[in-house]
Amino acid sequence: MRQQWDILRETQWNTLVVMDACRYDKLHRVAPELAQEQVLAGANVTYRWINRFANQFRGEDILFFTANPVCDRELQNHLRKGLLHWEIVPLYRTHWGTWGDCDAPTVHPRDVVRAVMDYTTLYGQPHRMVVWFMQPHAPYIGTNAIPYQTWGGGMDDELTKQVKKMSVLKRAFLAGEVTARQVELAYEGNVDVVVREVRALLPELQGRTIVTADHGEMLGEHGEIEHSAPPIYPELMTVPLSVHVGLEYEPAPITRSVVYPDPDPLLLKKLHALGYA
Repeated sequence: MRQQWDILRETQWNTLVVMDACRYDKLHRVAPELAQEQVLAGANVTYRWINRFANQFRGEDILFFTANPVCDRELQNHLRKGLLHWEIVPLYRTHWGTWGDCDAPTVHPRDVVRAVMDYTTLYGQPHRMVVWFMQPHAPYIGTNAIPYQTWGGGMDDELTKQVKKMSVLKRAFLAGEVTARQVELAYEGNVDVVVREVRALLPELQGRTIVTADHGEMLGEHGEIEHSAPPIYPELMTVPLSVHVGLEYEPAPITRSVVYPDPDPLLLKKLHALGYA
């Protein structure tokens, strides 16, 4: 099995698409073209992965869209120290809403795609860009959703405050309130949701795109769920990777300090219900 990190270093990619906590087997089941290969992930949790990525690509000029607050928190630490000169677009601050049967607060992957396309339409696609989807990481917004969260600490944004009002999945699992099978089905629902949007995004991207995940997810194996604690099992470290080649293009310079409108979460949900992207 190849190392994810070797591929990222050696490939002249233009866009890196990350599906948070996405397992190879679950993605390959529904979208084999997005899971062309299973690789060994660079970390078992997001904060370790993103710090390794920042250190590896420190000298690059990267436009970074993220629906995950952890990415923004860690990258801002690098920016404050003068170690990076990337443009971070924290979509979790502006594009979160409540979705699915459980009214789960998160950033819908459709809004991630819309933000990326809005930027590239206005300013052009830069040489390097990262697009970080929150899904299939909980909260669950697809079919068979369950009203639990697996959120980390250390953030004080409004989305995190809303997510933390939900019950903690690990606690419910250990108490027998939710089964491993329920977790697995809810996770598969989130995989389906993000796959639709990644498929919609790929044809719009130029150059070479890599689709992968930062880490996997435990879904009841060895009596474990989530991905936050050791021991580190294969289910956490085996992730998908695929390469997609679009048209050649002339990269545009990154436009700094892009200000996105602050959409109202309730309005976003109503627009989606009416079929507007």
